[in-house]
Amino acid sequence: MDANWLFHPLTYDAFASRYFERDVCVITRGDPRYYGDLLSIDDLDTILATHRVSHPEISVVQYGKDIPRQSYTSEGGRIDPVRTSKLFAQGATVVFTQLQGRLPAMGRLCAEIETLLSQRMQTNIYLTPADAQGFPPHWDTHDVFVLQISGTKRWTIYDTQIELPLRGQSFEREECTIGPVSQEFEIGPGDLVYVPRGVIHSAKSTDQQSLHITTGMMGPNWAELLVQAVSNAAAADRSLRESLPLGWARDDSSADLMALYRERIAALAAKLTTVPPPFEDLADGLTGNYGALNGGLLKRTIEATTLSRSSVVRARPESPWELRHDAESCYLRAGARELRLPARVLPILQLFKRREQARVADLPDAVDDAGKLVLVRRLIKEGLLECA
Repeated sequence: MDANWLFHPLTYDAFASRYFERDVCVITRGDPRYYGDLLSIDDLDTILATHRVSHPEISVVQYGKDIPRQSYTSEGGRIDPVRTSKLFAQGATVVFTQLQGRLPAMGRLCAEIETLLSQRMQTNIYLTPADAQGFPPHWDTHDVFVLQISGTKRWTIYDTQIELPLRGQSFEREECTIGPVSQEFEIGPGDLVYVPRGVIHSAKSTDQQSLHITTGMMGPNWAELLVQAVSNAAAADRSLRESLPLGWARDDSSADLMALYRERIAALAAKLTTVPPPFEDLADGLTGNYGALNGGLLKRTIEATTLSRSSVVRARPESPWELRHDAESCYLRAGARELRLPARVLPILQLFKRREQARVADLPDAVDDAGKLVLVRRLIKEGLLECA
């Protein structure tokens, strides 16, 4: 994904320095076709009618009303399409969660944003009838990008109650006083809103039904990195793996316990200077493996059997690549999988990583034509290439 596509007309650097984790960002484009074929009502109808989904994959909500799930599900928890549609007609919002596992376009969107931002992504889809509101004012425990697909919605931003809450610090309406309104705006098709976690907000449709995608950023924070660092340090230092002493909770052990605590803190600080920072451990969670991206594997496997020197191939646009190499090998990581290939094929892999396409015969002559066919067939079967 080109960074300019997500933030246009804002730049990636401007977003990172001005808005990320700091402020709400509203981008109005006046282009109803900007999100093209990302999502449609037909997509949602297909899922509702044929995917046999259950609560909470789909839920129905309405501000000011308690809608029990039994009113739109069967005894087994399956969503009833007819009753769900009736509730929508009566003013309720229908929420489709985690569609990156069901719709290829949502899987590609998440994979591309993940590659761009190094953030694990998820999607929630909100279909709201005209003049309706699904949720009361609240904050989220993850940052979100809101992509308005159709209709218009009026957003209200309130004074922030908590800055950058952790995932366990969920909004509790009974314990939170909603502050004064700090910002109001309306967005339409093709527009984007970024809301940092902890910012209290609400949204209501105007005189037309609204459909939008909320992409949630589930990336790690510094606290999680440090927790992983402590875990890695403990694996290398026996003293950090020892249990607390017997009777540690008794009142008469507090002085000795504090001395031992300070010793362990000193040992941890020393160990953290010798073990590598665990960035790669957390990067392993950025799998890029959004279920819907696996569609078409059988077709591509069949195509691989008829591959020839004149076949034109390219990297699958929804398949993010990470490529590294040493003197002997190339390591191609895509999602949770890592392929090890001979170092001599690096020029071919670099071509595909640049998202270029080429005839098999015209690939760099790192190997002979037979070797090119073997390599391309393997990459197609691994779900990394496709016939253009």
